[in-house]
Amino acid sequence: MDVGPPSSARARVHPVWLGLLFFFSGALGLAYEVSWSRGLLLRLGSTASAAALVLGVFVAGLGLGARWSGRRIEREARPLRLYGYLEILAALWALLSLPLIDVLEGPYVAVASVLPAFLRPALRLLLAGIVVFPAAFLLGATLPAMVREAVSGTNQTGRRTAWLYGINTIGAVVGCLWAGFFGVEQFGVRGVLLIAAGVGVALGLVAWALSRPRTLPEREPTQAAPNALRPAMWLAFLCGFIGLGVEIVGFRILVFFLEGFTATFAAMLGVFIAGLGIGSLVLGPSLARTLKPARLLGVLLLFAGATLAFNLYVVVPSLEHWMHGIRAVSYTHLRAHETAMNI
Repeated sequence: MDVGPPSSARARVHPVWLGLLFFFSGALGLAYEVSWSRGLLLRLGSTASAAALVLGVFVAGLGLGARWSGRRIEREARPLRLYGYLEILAALWALLSLPLIDVLEGPYVAVASVLPAFLRPALRLLLAGIVVFPAAFLLGATLPAMVREAVSGTNQTGRRTAWLYGINTIGAVVGCLWAGFFGVEQFGVRGVLLIAAGVGVALGLVAWALSRPRTLPEREPTQAAPNALRPAMWLAFLCGFIGLGVEIVGFRILVFFLEGFTATFAAMLGVFIAGLGIGSLVLGPSLARTLKPARLLGVLLLFAGATLAFNLYVVVPSLEHWMHGIRAVSYTHLRAHETAMNI
């Protein structure tokens, strides 16, 4: 039986406000991430391994931040206020990140010049971790805070989490594509970080103003033993491993066909995150009610594997031919337009 605090004590913020806050939070997170990738480009190299390094540190920060926050959020009387603080702190770190890169560049180059080749990846990881990890950790901690604000009972947890995750990832797509295709070109990396950080501070202030004190629920006895949760955690780990691996391989393939490191990185990342968000919004609420989640997860993984096999053996071998055709048509139209303008 779902027993929560009295309705007068809950004083919940309207879901539309929560959706807007988390939509822009996702957009800011990926605008930061694209900017960091571009800002670290000359230090880490414009390769798929460098992109994977920054992306891996960013995602690790999100996961560890969510883990840290999730263990503490149940005793937080004003989760939306905590969310606001986290957004503001992440924005402030984003503002400091580029000056920090400039400060670290000299020591980084000096150490890299004398370090054995096999240890240089660890040095690159350290640089990316110092710049990217703190803000990513703070942003990851916002998810449990937002879920705690949005969920009023255990029977809503799955549906509300799927909805929030979907909204957040769709916002991430918007931020990623804006920064990768427009923001960095028009405003530069510093300009994008300044705009994103300003919006982040504004989000934090709005969340702080909307927050209301809530009655803390009584502690409930643990329903699932650690042994029952362990398979689910390993499956989640496997899904993340496969997903990010596929994304980096896709980036490695597309970089030979699309022009520009930043645009290619943003395109691949945006499409990948769009799939996550749409899947969560479309399938998440209904799948959260299933009585056999393990079986359903197996079916979804089989479909994902079949899709990957199709792309690997059918789409990728034909990609170069398709791209040559698209470019030929595009250049033909461009030359025809230039000829018409000259006439």
